[in-house]
Amino acid sequence: MYDVPSIFLVSGVFMKREEHVLKGIPESGGIAIGTLHVCHSKDPEVVEFAIDANQVDTEIDRFQNALSSSKQDLHSLQLSLQETGVNDAVSVIDSHIQMLDDPMLRTTVEKKIRSLLQNTESVFQTVVGEFETQFSAFEEAYFQQRIFDIRDVSKRVLKHLHETDDEELLPSGAVLYSKELVPSETAAGISRQAIAFVSHQGGGTSHAALIARAFGVPFVSDIEECEELLADNVTLIVDGYEGVVILNPTETTLQKYKSMQCAYEACADSVARSVHTKDGTPISVLANISSCEFHEPLACQSADGVGLFRTEFMAFGKEISSLSGEMQQREYEKIYDLFDPRPIVFRVFDFGSDKKAPHLHKQVDEQNPALGLRAIRYLLSEEVFFRTQLSAMLKASAHKTLRLLFPLIADPSEMVTVKEITMEELEKIPGEMRPQSILYGAMIELPSAVFLCEEIADEVDFLSIGSNDLIQYTLGIDRGNKNVNSLYGAVHPALLRSLDMIVKAGAKKGIPVSLCGELASEPRYTQLLIGLGITYFSCSPRLVCTIKQEVEKCNYAEARELASKAIRLSSAPQLEELLSQ
Repeated sequence: MYDVPSIFLVSGVFMKREEHVLKGIPESGGIAIGTLHVCHSKDPEVVEFAIDANQVDTEIDRFQNALSSSKQDLHSLQLSLQETGVNDAVSVIDSHIQMLDDPMLRTTVEKKIRSLLQNTESVFQTVVGEFETQFSAFEEAYFQQRIFDIRDVSKRVLKHLHETDDEELLPSGAVLYSKELVPSETAAGISRQAIAFVSHQGGGTSHAALIARAFGVPFVSDIEECEELLADNVTLIVDGYEGVVILNPTETTLQKYKSMQCAYEACADSVARSVHTKDGTPISVLANISSCEFHEPLACQSADGVGLFRTEFMAFGKEISSLSGEMQQREYEKIYDLFDPRPIVFRVFDFGSDKKAPHLHKQVDEQNPALGLRAIRYLLSEEVFFRTQLSAMLKASAHKTLRLLFPLIADPSEMVTVKEITMEELEKIPGEMRPQSILYGAMIELPSAVFLCEEIADEVDFLSIGSNDLIQYTLGIDRGNKNVNSLYGAVHPALLRSLDMIVKAGAKKGIPVSLCGELASEPRYTQLLIGLGITYFSCSPRLVCTIKQEVEKCNYAEARELASKAIRLSSAPQLEELLSQ
């Protein structure tokens, strides 16, 4: 039981304890109940002053020592992260170390110290500001993220120039709040046992969010600014699933969220097996994963396999050239070690649009990236790189069944091409080291693929519905655009009829159809989707248990009747009304 005082101090005035709900953006799933700890670290105050010519070498030595000390900090942090085996987080910190080693940074600062005859702090801050200005000119998420990284690194260097150490000890059960959460702050918070993160800035494309997700630590960003409520030692709940932060929860609210915490752990044991509907229809619930280092043991135990391994996340924070065949092969083998003999679907690199790798071989300036050189189109334009990945997957799957999934397939000719390339790479591998079999899958994400799904089904062994992009392309709505994302509805007649066409094509050709994307992770749609004929759900790892519980509540005959009614409706509000009943 949490000891929550009935009154608390805000701005010097005692106020009656009240529950406050703050809405933000869910960045990393999970529920945490703890005590708020406000990160009070501030940027060191930089004072500009002139130096004499005979002080130049001393100032440059100070700068080099600050860079060296900053690197030592990051190396120590990396070591603590490596012990946990989270490679995503280690890679982010490595990118910061590379920034400190950048000869352009060193040379520019040292030259300006000599030419301007100013102190190191002011020169360094000026140079960093110039870098930020350059990156601010680009709207792409990658460049915006680099601004966060630059600020993170510069704060560390300035701290050492001022010879200050503002790292705070975290009490047990601390939820760390920072106005702008940066990557090293996230990693350090985790190493100091923070149980959750809350921030005003630092969203889903950020390295801070990536690290939190890699560790499975709840994180909610973009909460509204209300500094008067964010005082140390306030009890709060962080709901990383819904993007909700509750300050000073009532006893009723506390008990509700404690029950939710327990429910997830309890269901892992109860559904760590295959599930059926009430009337005996078998349903498979698999996990979507983005990291070779899988850190969700309960979901790992409960999932029927991996329905979607997003291989492109291996490239985040890395040079594409570093993704050698040997390195990739080792990573794919780790997935087999964890899940084999359960089925594993490897999706080839799905670069482009909102998933830009830091260093694509082709830097293409596209007015509309969602309709440009992305996914299978990009891979076919960079065939050597594509072949390297296929070869690594084939070698990692020796004596196993390799399930290959190709994204954004528009028509059957693309599947014919990728199968030919795969077979050419297979021929290069000695017979005794080849996979036992290869199963080909196409992601149905484009309206063209929906209309041609029967013909595409002739070329594959399974179909996988990418609901996120299928909704986006079908409705013509950019789900990342705040002006229209309220129109981005999962239950739309056009989508249901598309799903119906795809499922029927799979049934006609005798091949399975799976559903991945956010729609598969929504419990309120599980019955409707089963009624449409979906029997393979690939969802967020943390929701595997929840979806399995929904399956066991469902009666297949009733679900078919619901789907039959739903598919005849003509508007989203009608569908919502039907589901609400």
